[in-house]
Amino acid sequence: MIGEKKKEKLVYPPSEKEIRRRLEEIERGENLSFIEIWRKRYVYRDIPYEIACVKHVGKKWNKAGMHCVLEPTEEWEDVWQTLLLKGGMRWLWVDTLYGEEKRPVEKDWTVEQMVDYLHETAKRNIDFLWELAEKLKRFSPSRL
Repeated sequence: MIGEKKKEKLVYPPSEKEIRRRLEEIERGENLSFIEIWRKRYVYRDIPYEIACVKHVGKKWNKAGMHCVLEPTEEWEDVWQTLLLKGGMRWLWVDTLYGEEKRPVEKDWTVEQMVDYLHETAKRNIDFLWELAEKLKRFSPSRL
């Protein structure tokens, strides 16, 4: 985010034991081929969001061997579901493995570049929601 200090909170750091357990599950075919390495919570304009870094196991999709995901927090899940299911908008959700139009994973971005991209996306999404709220406040039912 340009000119703004990012507030971040590590949601949880998995222990080495937990990572080893997940790798064993993958080897036994009990899990997908990704392991979440870290997840951090950020806040922009009083709206929280999370970014997770996921390690690839088995196939290396990019030089970093990882991709990052922007997700809404649990308390904003209902807003996310409304915008996604009823509005068709992927609000506060982007996976850099698949990306939007840019497909960051194909560009071999570093984890830092992916995280910066997700912060900018979160900022645009949250600004959109605030702008929408302002427009709705100005809307008068008497105009109907």
